[in-house]
Amino acid sequence: MGEGKWIDWINWTEDHTWDFDEIDHNLRNITLNAPHLQNFNFCLFYETEIVIRTANQRPDKNFTEIFTDDIVYAAENYFINPSYLRVNGRPVLFLYNLPYLYANLTTSRAQGLLNSTRELSENMGVNIYFVGDVGPGPSPKDVNSDWLYSMDAVTSYFFSHHLISEGWQNIMKYAETYYPQWRLAMNSKGIRFIPNAYPGFDNTEYVIWLNRTYGLNRTSLDSVLPLNETMFKKMLTTALNYADKDLKIVMVTSWNEWLESTAIEPSMEFGELFLHAVLDAKTTQSCPDAWNVVYFAVGAGSGVIVTIIFFYIKSFRKRKRNWRLP
Repeated sequence: MGEGKWIDWINWTEDHTWDFDEIDHNLRNITLNAPHLQNFNFCLFYETEIVIRTANQRPDKNFTEIFTDDIVYAAENYFINPSYLRVNGRPVLFLYNLPYLYANLTTSRAQGLLNSTRELSENMGVNIYFVGDVGPGPSPKDVNSDWLYSMDAVTSYFFSHHLISEGWQNIMKYAETYYPQWRLAMNSKGIRFIPNAYPGFDNTEYVIWLNRTYGLNRTSLDSVLPLNETMFKKMLTTALNYADKDLKIVMVTSWNEWLESTAIEPSMEFGELFLHAVLDAKTTQSCPDAWNVVYFAVGAGSGVIVTIIFFYIKSFRKRKRNWRLP
């Protein structure tokens, strides 16, 4: 049974920028030193939006320089790790929110940056496998073809998240309708498609925080999709059905902190319920070991939790189900 991990360890500052040194410290000293690192794969998720906002506040460097430096650093320190996730020997790098990147850099600058990054990394002996987040969709017709430039695969960090107020039944209709269209449309362009699944979403606390911090008057009524193990498993099964048969990857999006309440980790409230849903979906679909369920673990403490989660999934077949934590 194969698993890949997407580890995004963010340390938010008050102005929603990031602290690179702290993130790097967490990844290098916790993730790379995990005692069972050899049992799973991990890859980097590049928070394009946050880095651009941070770069705009720095007079000494622009985003292009920061991105280039980051790629070189990643190639020297992370891509070389034996447990780093690869596709056909190529290290995988996810780029969050490509539409935001293009909106801020313009098409010519964004594509020029991708060209120079590929040239630079190839001169280092690294051929990066770029996976671009092209937005929530749901239809592939919603995607600007410019965003597909230089991408090896595409995904959606949170498929149809702007429609979650329509409820689970409609979200499932969107997935069942558009996932096959996505796969067909992307394959016609020589690009792989990575479908997405999630257990639910609750942005209420984040909206309250925004309103209190910035004096806004936003409502969370359109930001709640109740956690639902049955629908999560159904969405994940749909994703597995329409995943690219050569790439063999699907995504699970989860934010394991107070902001968005999408955790699938063991908890006092749900025990291991959502983890078993992942295993059950893979088992039902008879997915061989070559298949990867890549878990987007985002938020405080995610590095440690990710390594534990997939150790649990690997060991499910060997131990009795336990739906509640003691």
